[in-house]
Amino acid sequence: MPNLYMDMMSQPSRACYILCKKHGLPVDVHMIRLDKAEHRKPAYLQINPLGKVPFLVDGELHLPESVAIMAYLADKYNLPDAWHPSSSGSSSSSGELAAAQQRRAVYEAAVQWLQLTVRFGCTRLLFHSVIGPRVFKVPGVPEVAAEGHKVLQQALKDLESYWLAGGSRPFMTGQLLSVPDLLCACDLEQLRMMVAEPGQPQFQQLLAPHPAVRQWMQAVRTAVGPELYDEAHSPLTAAVARLAKAASSQPASHL
Repeated sequence: MPNLYMDMMSQPSRACYILCKKHGLPVDVHMIRLDKAEHRKPAYLQINPLGKVPFLVDGELHLPESVAIMAYLADKYNLPDAWHPSSSGSSSSSGELAAAQQRRAVYEAAVQWLQLTVRFGCTRLLFHSVIGPRVFKVPGVPEVAAEGHKVLQQALKDLESYWLAGGSRPFMTGQLLSVPDLLCACDLEQLRMMVAEPGQPQFQQLLAPHPAVRQWMQAVRTAVGPELYDEAHSPLTAAVARLAKAASSQPASHL
């Protein structure tokens, strides 16, 4: 049975967790607390020398990176094709093969795009505004946070206009929920932690100009199942509440 090492406060870990739970996959989940530096302890480094989460072990296979983990699990357990589209199609006809190759190409483009845009922007904005200073006690760099904010603003525009076609496309790669949707939604949910810095861009402010993105996030939650989606995000929700309480007694900073 595969073993998945993860932290619920890790955006890509949550995406992997949701995929596993939604389809009832026989995967053993092991929590590695990043805030307690468990990813740096010798016991975990023996499993994953990279010291990152998520990480999957399945027999002789030791697999990092959420995109690869989710693709592997989708293939291993024959999940619906939308999760990780096959490039070979279900028949030998040239038309079906071409259609399958195009679906796979769109999927690959979506996962690569979100890593370089949404994840890039969210990570820099959040780490240098909240996570570094408040969780890991590492000073943030305002210029890097500002760069992340700028990248994220453009990424949200592109998500709205291109990947969601202004709201006419339900999900990033078409009519059905897929891996890029889960990864992207989990990254954007993390922006709720910006409540720790009231003077900086907030989750609601960032999404306000993008109605199609807000509609899509609701669609992702519905497609996953609200109970599972909320359960996966419950540690984040609790952390956001603690940050909001702490921030209410501190002066705000500004980008």
